[in-house]
Amino acid sequence: MHRASVVSAVLLGGCCLGSIPGLGGPVTAVGPGFAPDPMLIAGTAGGPSQAASSDANCRGWLPFLPNHTLQVSAPMPFLRVMVASSTDTTLFVRLADGRVVCNDDADGTNPAVDLPNLPAGAHQIYVGTFAQGGSAPYTLGLSSSPAMTPTLMTGGPLMPTPGLPVPPPPPPPGDGIGFTVAFVSGNLPGVTAGTTCIATQSQVPSPVAGGPDCRWRVQCGGVTVYGDGDGGFVRCADPTWPPGTRAFDANTTGVDRDPSLIINAGGLMVRDDASGPRGEFQITGVLSPIQGGTVPSPG
Repeated sequence: MHRASVVSAVLLGGCCLGSIPGLGGPVTAVGPGFAPDPMLIAGTAGGPSQAASSDANCRGWLPFLPNHTLQVSAPMPFLRVMVASSTDTTLFVRLADGRVVCNDDADGTNPAVDLPNLPAGAHQIYVGTFAQGGSAPYTLGLSSSPAMTPTLMTGGPLMPTPGLPVPPPPPPPGDGIGFTVAFVSGNLPGVTAGTTCIATQSQVPSPVAGGPDCRWRVQCGGVTVYGDGDGGFVRCADPTWPPGTRAFDANTTGVDRDPSLIINAGGLMVRDDASGPRGEFQITGVLSPIQGGTVPSPG
């Protein structure tokens, strides 16, 4: 976030749902004959990314990263994925082969998708809200029965929600959190898969009430991809962020004059739109076992 944008933030309106291994949601394992059927899992819907920007046939506002990763152990003849909520929700499923299946309002305002001949692999599930800026509790249902619906499934017991890994701790002043680039697109010479990124955090002296009180800087292979110039200002923490989030800036250069940033328990994502000085790009990285490396604090 640019220092001048100290009070409000417009939610990001498009592009780039994260789909990099290691950055998925909690993993749920299923296979032929799984039990209980339906399997029910609780979650919270909504996010800053517009589903239509990833697939024009899809609706709703989704999180950058999946709510759930469905690990299918062996091919299944049929699986229905559905959501029950008191709020109008949407469903976006990215299969392991890259195909997208989505739905809105299969059963009232509850979505459901049918996945016939589902191959083994890791399939990613995003649950959105139809309205921008919304957030809503939901129950995700998985069933091998074509007769099961969101309305019918809600009487069963909830499975324990798989835990998220603990997010990285805030780095000491001048030190950083290390990440390894898993995916990069756009014009970033010298940044490739395997490049090391270092994210550093500093405190903002005398912050404006309600405004940014931290500053982040992310350097990948010597290239500052976030926090260059007078950018990088964000809140140190916010109760509205998804669980496990360490840093969150939803806006790209077209909104607040610097890229967007997510650091959470899964890893790192930095992206920008075409109006940025480097044009449109995206970097996704996983937490590196090599932490830190002292780098200059952002000035």
